[in-house]
Amino acid sequence: MFEKLPKKFIKYFLVGGLAFIMDYSLSMFFFIFLSFTEVLSNSLSVFIVSVMKFFINKKFTFKNTSKKAKEQLMMSFVVMGFYLIFTSTLVYLLSNILKIPFYITKVIVVFLGVSVNYYLDKNLTFNKRFD
Repeated sequence: MFEKLPKKFIKYFLVGGLAFIMDYSLSMFFFIFLSFTEVLSNSLSVFIVSVMKFFINKKFTFKNTSKKAKEQLMMSFVVMGFYLIFTSTLVYLLSNILKIPFYITKVIVVFLGVSVNYYLDKNLTFNKRFD
């Protein structure tokens, strides 16, 4: 099954697994211990983890050696902005409208966002135009 997946996607998935653990943990920390709303908890954790993921994906997943790291980071923020809107909308709908508990909502939202984020990072953030 895995032999048909591109190596970059498998690496992206591994980095994403680490990111998921961090994202989920931070979200729950903000929500449970700091009493932030679901959307604010999601937003903060997505921002923090996205910055971390950018640097790991640049070196490990895409082996990107572009010297235009500032431009790539800015594009990463554009991708993160899209992802944040996507995930925050889903968090709001699932948590507040459908009344699914946030700890379940967060898992659903992250899994729905992985493929979208991979496509955007691969084609926008780490695109050859930055070489």
